[in-house]
Amino acid sequence: MGKSIRLVVSCTDRKRMPVSRELQLRNHPNDLDERAERWVGSIASSDEATLPAAEMYKGEHWSVVEEATRSTVARGLEVELWIASAGYGLIRGTDHIASYGATFATGSPDSITRKQSSSDPSSDAAEWWSHLMVRKRKGGTPSSISELAAADTSSPILLALSNSYVRAVESDLLQAADLLDSPGQLLLVSAGSSKASLNHVRVPTDARFQHALGGSRLSLNIRVAKHVIENSPQHNWNGVEVRQLLARDLAQQPDVVQYHRKALSDDAVRKFIAKELSRDSGVSQSQLLRRLRDRNLACEQKRFGHLYLSVREEVAR
Repeated sequence: MGKSIRLVVSCTDRKRMPVSRELQLRNHPNDLDERAERWVGSIASSDEATLPAAEMYKGEHWSVVEEATRSTVARGLEVELWIASAGYGLIRGTDHIASYGATFATGSPDSITRKQSSSDPSSDAAEWWSHLMVRKRKGGTPSSISELAAADTSSPILLALSNSYVRAVESDLLQAADLLDSPGQLLLVSAGSSKASLNHVRVPTDARFQHALGGSRLSLNIRVAKHVIENSPQHNWNGVEVRQLLARDLAQQPDVVQYHRKALSDDAVRKFIAKELSRDSGVSQSQLLRRLRDRNLACEQKRFGHLYLSVREEVAR
C-alpha cells in the first residue's frame, strides 16, 4: 500500500445534473440561521437523483482534480479525495449527492451571504460551515477537516481551496493542523488567501505559476496541488521541502503582467451585461468579459460568471 494523502478541494458551481428549485439556495430564507436549518433539512429529505460527488462536478477546475487523483497511482500514493462543499459541508468523493446551487463566493444568486446580511462575508461563511459540520453523516464519516485529521494523524492533508472557501473553513483548518503528528503535514494551496493566521500552513503560490502550469486562475490552486503530488519523490511530504520546492519553481517564473483596469461594483457589471445582451442576445460569457476588459474595466472571472448567469436568468423571466 502506498503513502496515504488526503486531498481536499473546493467544489465548483458547474454540475452534471440540473438543480431542483428546493436545492437552490436563492429560494431559502434570508436569515442565515433559518436558511441553514431549512437547507440542511432540504438536502436530507431530497428525493432528487444523485451521483458520487467526484462525478457530479465538471469544468476546468474539476478536470484537473480528476487528473490529480489519477496521477497518483504510478507514484505509489493512495489519495483520498474530499470536497469542501457549500451545500453539503465536507464530503468524500465517493459520497452520493444531489445536484445543488450553493456557494461561498459572493455575487452569486446562490451565495450563502445575502446583501441584507449585517455581518461580513467571512463571519457568514464561517457560521455557515459550522452549521454544515453538524449535519448528520452516515457511518461516522468525518464531517469536518479537524475530524478528518483526527481519524489519521500520521497522513498528510493537502488542501486546494479558493479564498472564499478558506474564509469558511479557516478555524476548522487550523484545528486540523494542530491535531496532526508533526508540523507541515497540513499544506494549504490558496493563491487568493493572505491571512497571517494561515502563514504556517500555506505554501508559496501565486499567479506566476500560470506560466508553468497553464490553465486559467480558476484552476490555479488545484494545478499547484497536482504539481506537489507529481513531485512527491522530491519532498516526500515534508512541509519544509514542499515549500522550498515551490519557492524555487516560482522564482524561475516571469513576473505577472499587471493591468491597471478600473474595478466595477456588482451593479455596474450587471448593467454592462444587461446592456450588451440587449444588443446581442447570443454573446457568450467569455466574449462579454473580454469586451469589458478591452474597455480597461475590471471584474474577476468567477465573479463575472455569477453575475452573467444572474442577469441571464432575469432576462429569461
